Amino acid sequence: MQNGLKLTESDESITFKRGDFQIMVYANKSKAVGEFIMQSDIGFQLDTSKTVVSQLTTGAALCNLWNKYFIDAQIEGIHENKEIISAHRMYYRQNIENFLDACIDTADMDKNTLFEVNDLAEQANPRAVIDALFALFEKIGETNEDAPKIQDIQRDVQQKSINKEETEIYRDELEAPAEKEPERRERTPAVEPEPEPEVAEEHEQEAEEEPAQPVEKTEQPKGEKSPFVGLVQRWATETATAVVNKAMVTVQNTDKEDIKREAKKFLANLLALPTEVLVTFFILVLLLLVLRAPAEEAVVEN
Repeated sequence: MQNGLKLTESDESITFKRGDFQIMVYANKSKAVGEFIMQSDIGFQLDTSKTVVSQLTTGAALCNLWNKYFIDAQIEGIHENKEIISAHRMYYRQNIENFLDACIDTADMDKNTLFEVNDLAEQANPRAVIDALFALFEKIGETNEDAPKIQDIQRDVQQKSINKEETEIYRDELEAPAEKEPERRERTPAVEPEPEPEVAEEHEQEAEEEPAQPVEKTEQPKGEKSPFVGLVQRWATETATAVVNKAMVTVQNTDKEDIKREAKKFLANLLALPTEVLVTFFILVLLLLVLRAPAEEAVVEN
């Protein structure tokens, strides 16, 4: 067909679109990896209703496979109890880490060609897992005569048709990580850590020992004048009083003619002053009269 690849089985025909061709290639490669593990006689049984990667997530099968072909570099402490592994995820992560370390140290596998722990444990990158295992199995076939040949297995798998159900499960495996990726990137809202119990108790004791200090109010009591008004009144009173006292002393020490001359001279000098000064002077005199009136009334009442 022009827009796809057509594979025919004895009882049905399936048409693959262009996008499905990559799924088919990945599925065939995955099945070849699974067949290699099965033919290695380590007790691994492949379930065709599931993907190969999903059946290797505990890492136990890979460790047992390694021990079969690398007798001089055994992986010890393999966690195989399914109940314990399912309850404690760190165990199968440890299996995978041990397998990857062995591949680097003994099989001379390039770290860049291998996969990360989460790629298998969380199925975050199943394609990377299959590619790395396929490369490892090629090396095993070259160095071990008793090992199956992965290329022959792949050839046999390709000759068999792939059904629609297998296509869908491998499609879901490849597409699932892309759908889950945004969830992995989401950040948990920052929460301030609670203080440790000892620190919290110390703060509580300090709060009990130190009484709360009352807040002083700066409101001005009713009936009292502000400091600014009092300052102006005091300054006006002192200035006006000084002027009056000086005038009284001048009157006592001079006769009438002198008083007249001094008065004319005073008025002439006063009128010669700038308007702003004259206004200020008369305001001070008025303030003096206004301030003295309440004082005289208070004296009379007493």
